[in-house]
Amino acid sequence: AVRTYERGVEGEVLACGTGAAAVASIARKLYSVHGPLTIRFAGGEVEIHHIGNELRMVGGANRVFEGMVDLF
Repeated sequence: AVRTYERGVEGEVLACGTGAAAVASIARKLYSVHGPLTIRFAGGEVEIHHIGNELRMVGGANRVFEGMVDLF
């Protein structure tokens, strides 16, 4: 389980793909964790797969905001 704080939001966010990738990379490097890792956040979970030197992220997406912008 991971909790992330985002500057600009000034608080905890529901999920963070960059944070999930960082946690998976450190787990692999420091603790020799192999195979897919499930990273849990307050807003859901994401699965991280190491494929060679690449990371693949698998998970759902939820709409958390909807709005309109008047450009003119």
